[in-house]
Amino acid sequence: MSGRFQSVQTLVKQKPPQRVWTHCMVHREDLASKEISFGLNIVLTMVVTVVNYIKIRLLKSRIFNALCKDMGAEHSTLQFYCEARWLSRGIFLQRVYELKEEIVTFLEVENSPVAEKFRDALFVMKLSYLVEKLNTLDLQLQGANTHMLDTSDKVSAFCRKMKL
Repeated sequence: MSGRFQSVQTLVKQKPPQRVWTHCMVHREDLASKEISFGLNIVLTMVVTVVNYIKIRLLKSRIFNALCKDMGAEHSTLQFYCEARWLSRGIFLQRVYELKEEIVTFLEVENSPVAEKFRDALFVMKLSYLVEKLNTLDLQLQGANTHMLDTSDKVSAFCRKMKL
């Protein structure tokens, strides 16, 4: 990790210049999840927009929390999306998938046209696909005997699959 050291990458490459710089595994997953197809990217963008709409406004967040408790949901809050500090998009999307009925109900109360997207079978299928693939990648990148070459191959394969 080089976040607190400015220009560390430049300093490392100065001696010798043919050195290769790699990201830590969390950042590799983040970069890989940005290499998804246009259709899946629309789903991801829509989910992030809805979650931010609910989470940014305190009153809406409290109403959503109460709605989840009233509906008997396993979770009562959504995870906040933050591009800079991101551990796993798969976990974020999984929480949205598990609370999709509560999200639809909340959006319908708010008279939001986005509620129809969450009722669309194709949208939900793409969301489910993203949850599965990103969580699978996350698990593959973890482990005691995981090395850089292996994880690099897995991230590259993931990127190729997601561009289809």
